[in-house]
Amino acid sequence: MNKDLFANALSSLLVVSDYAEYLDTRRSFIVDSLCKLGYPKKAAISFLLRCASLEQKRAADCLKQIEREGLSREFEIWSDQDEVIEERMQGLLTAMTVGMQALSHPHRFH
Repeated sequence: MNKDLFANALSSLLVVSDYAEYLDTRRSFIVDSLCKLGYPKKAAISFLLRCASLEQKRAADCLKQIEREGLSREFEIWSDQDEVIEERMQGLLTAMTVGMQALSHPHRFH
């Protein structure tokens, strides 16, 4: 199993899925989580939109590589585990929080 490839694919898919959910229902786990951390809702939505546009291509590339390597079934089984999904979501929230903190740092343009 190529755990790094699987983790990257799942992370990207979770962002893209959350973005699609936001478009359908105006509800987003990522936006809600960032707002709970104190970020303005418009900034959190903008951040989700930006991330989703980047992650869409990354997810497609990862899935193509998984398919080329014949690991589709193994990826499906691995990525369907609740603890794996929770771990990836927590990793995404941590990365996004760090990104938001960097964007709001007063010396970011120096």
